[in-house]
Amino acid sequence: MNGKQFLQSEFWILSWNASVNRSGVYKPGGDPEGRSDFREGLVDYIETEILPAYQKTVREEEHFKHLRTLVKAGNRIGKSVLGHDGYRFGVAQKLLNLQLKYLWCSKFIPEPPHCPVDRVMINKTVLKNQVAWTRMTSVTEYKKVIAAMRTEADKQSLSLARWELEVFDRRDA
Repeated sequence: MNGKQFLQSEFWILSWNASVNRSGVYKPGGDPEGRSDFREGLVDYIETEILPAYQKTVREEEHFKHLRTLVKAGNRIGKSVLGHDGYRFGVAQKLLNLQLKYLWCSKFIPEPPHCPVDRVMINKTVLKNQVAWTRMTSVTEYKKVIAAMRTEADKQSLSLARWELEVFDRRDA
């Protein structure tokens, strides 16, 4: 394993844990082996079907498309371990957007169109305490949060990704 592979492996561990911990995405009392298969299958799907597109700049509409296909793939791959709401949009966006953030900050890819959406970032907008990222089930809900975040980023003349780097504070979590 070389340094780049090591970092990418670590990025997946961090991204996965941040997206599923406390998200309630799994069936209660689920099968640990099934969860592991779900994680491995979804990471493989993202690495082969989604991430190659991000070697070049990805426009927002294409990013929405990738998120929708990720949700569909997650529901297909994780059917046996997911709870009644399945693989929700909010959980999928957190996984992909956080992975993209790590890759961008490490200069492996160009700047992504969005940043990870979570409670800390939602609470920096007019939607404070109104939206739970773990419960978002549609692109419509996600777009509403992105619009609120973009309003804040625009005030500082920053892209969403750069704005998030400026204002994110883990102590707010």
